[in-house]
Amino acid sequence: MKSLLLIIVLFVMTLVMDLSAKTMSMFTYKRLQKVETLIADNEYKQAEGKLNEILKNLPESPVDKAYIFYTTGMFHLQRNHFKEAKQYLVSSYELDSFPEKTTLYVVQTLAGLSMQEESYDEAVVYYQNYLKLAKEPNKNIYLGLGTAYYYEKEYQKATAILQEAIPLFKPNESMYLMLFSSYYELEELDEALVTLKKMVQLWPKKQKYWMQLASLQYETRRLDEAITTLGKMVQLWPEKQDYWMQLTSIHLEREEYQISLKILRTALAHKKLQEKDRLEKRILNVLQTLGGLSMQEENYKDAISYYQEYLQRTTEPNKDVYLGLGTAYYYQKQYKQAITTLEKATKLLPPHEPIYQILFTSYYELKQLKQAIETMEKIVELWPKKQAYWLQLSSLYYEAQQMDQAIATLEKMVQRWPDKQEYWLQLSSIHIERLEYQKALKTLQQALAHKKLQKKDELKEQILYVLQVLAELRMEEKRFEEAIGYYEAYLKRAKKPNRDIYIGLGTAYYSHKAYKKAVTMLTKTVRQFQPEEAVYLMLFSSHYELKQWNWAIRTLETMIRLWPNQPEYWLHLSSTYIERQQYKKSLEILQAAWTKNYLVQEDDLLQYVYTLYELQLPYKAAIVMQEALEQNIVEANQENYEFLAKMYWEAKEREQAVEALEQASTYSTNGNNDLYLAQLYLEMEKDYEKVIEHAKRATEKGVEQEGNANLFIGAAYSELGQIEQAKQYLIKASKYQETQEESSQWLQSLQ
Repeated sequence: MKSLLLIIVLFVMTLVMDLSAKTMSMFTYKRLQKVETLIADNEYKQAEGKLNEILKNLPESPVDKAYIFYTTGMFHLQRNHFKEAKQYLVSSYELDSFPEKTTLYVVQTLAGLSMQEESYDEAVVYYQNYLKLAKEPNKNIYLGLGTAYYYEKEYQKATAILQEAIPLFKPNESMYLMLFSSYYELEELDEALVTLKKMVQLWPKKQKYWMQLASLQYETRRLDEAITTLGKMVQLWPEKQDYWMQLTSIHLEREEYQISLKILRTALAHKKLQEKDRLEKRILNVLQTLGGLSMQEENYKDAISYYQEYLQRTTEPNKDVYLGLGTAYYYQKQYKQAITTLEKATKLLPPHEPIYQILFTSYYELKQLKQAIETMEKIVELWPKKQAYWLQLSSLYYEAQQMDQAIATLEKMVQRWPDKQEYWLQLSSIHIERLEYQKALKTLQQALAHKKLQKKDELKEQILYVLQVLAELRMEEKRFEEAIGYYEAYLKRAKKPNRDIYIGLGTAYYSHKAYKKAVTMLTKTVRQFQPEEAVYLMLFSSHYELKQWNWAIRTLETMIRLWPNQPEYWLHLSSTYIERQQYKKSLEILQAAWTKNYLVQEDDLLQYVYTLYELQLPYKAAIVMQEALEQNIVEANQENYEFLAKMYWEAKEREQAVEALEQASTYSTNGNNDLYLAQLYLEMEKDYEKVIEHAKRATEKGVEQEGNANLFIGAAYSELGQIEQAKQYLIKASKYQETQEESSQWLQSLQ
């Protein structure tokens, strides 16, 4: 393909030169022919060199210049050097020395290059110039001009030029497509529709145009037209599942469910249709919808029919369909069929509350009390927080004269919902009915005690217990604000609150981010009761959140005295000192932690190293870092070894710094460390072989300062007395701006 393009380009160039041989000098003509020959032989570098020679010594003749620029531009175009190609072609065009045919070719090429650069305003000018010069219309020019207008968002001009062009040529698909797009951007949707309809007529086998037509008809709410278009599409391409889906979607949108169902059945019956999964799902959705609508209309027979067809079509159970079918049977008073359907559903599906409700009601309607009770027991087991089910279960037990079960159920109910007076009354009523007066009295006393819980002095302890339980439950549920309310209510009533209340309230304040109140409560706790780590930790955190640094530090110091073997407290204290910029105190703590072997984590030990470094103790920091690296506490990597080298260097320990940097270079993927090592060895005036080794390794890995690398190698060879090798690398270094001067001085010294 590339060779073919080259032949075409060379043919055009030769043709133009032959046609213009009378006006172009033979000297220039022959020089350009040599260039053509080199291009044909794929000798691009030599061709470019020849062209550059010609360009340096341009002839006076405008014609010769024009063809030289033209040939150079076409060469760069063939090489995909579009910027250079455009530059030279513009120069050739501006000389206005070509015959008409060549001028048109150049203008068309410049327009195309402008389009590629997205310089659409320039492209418009070139296309317009072409139309002014050309005697015969060119569809590509019209299409290019329309496209340029389109990308410039001048859609009116785009439609105007394309409307002008379309009658001049045989139907051109690209023109119609651009015309449609322009109308659409102008929101002239009627014209866009007309264009699409024409495109469908001209290219009836192009499905995408049918699809665009149907979509635009839908967008403009011409739903009847969209239905007609999609109807033709499913006739033309019945194997396309999407077209059937879209056709039914419109009918569904119009709530024409019966029509949708008919279309879906037709589609599924079609032999050519290969993929049916989505259509099957759609028909299931329609059947379910029709079933639901029939239920709303109380047309239960039709509902049963739709739901039954749904279940026949799929093996995947649907809780709503089973529920709908069971409910339809129920309203038809076909309780046995309802039970059969819903029992099957309970085996196939996860527990679904409405299914169990209808199942229970069906048993009850058939007066199958045993099965009704068993169903309600299952319901209570599955949804134990629903009070209505417990109440219904107790009523069923009562109706079946199962009094022990009724009492046991009500006792559970008053435990769950002690604020419900009616449950207490029903429980006591059953005891009275069974002549169990003492039990009834006890139940009523409990009920009365609950109602007057806040007024009875003798029951204050029970109130306090309830408040504490409620508070603890709310804490477990993370409902901290409510827990605070219960704890505070407890403190108002209690003469001597226990430790758990203080800790609980302090914890609730802390969890609710009420840090000031947390500090107050937790401080009382540590003063009145035995020290507890969790309390002190919350107290410290509260001071910390409030930025009460001195109190936070005091708390941590107390914690270290009480629990000296907890490493995290030492580290917390060190970090807090650092935040207060009290580096010396932080260092004291870290040194103590280091002595106690508490700094066993990388981050903790690095904190110690950084603190030493910040306090201008680079040698000690380096020693600690070196030991940590050797003990594998700190990861051996480029960054850590570079930091170690930096600390040794600042401590004036040159040998150790170089050794650390050597380690860093083994981990680095670029040559920066090796280049730095080469520089250090050179500055230290020793081991010039190391200079050469690291500088070469730096260039192998890749560095930006490659000139420096060559300079170091040259200098090292010079010091070793290997003058020829030194010159070789110094010459390389002289080619870089940053090392040009220094390398030149070295070279002069070697002369």
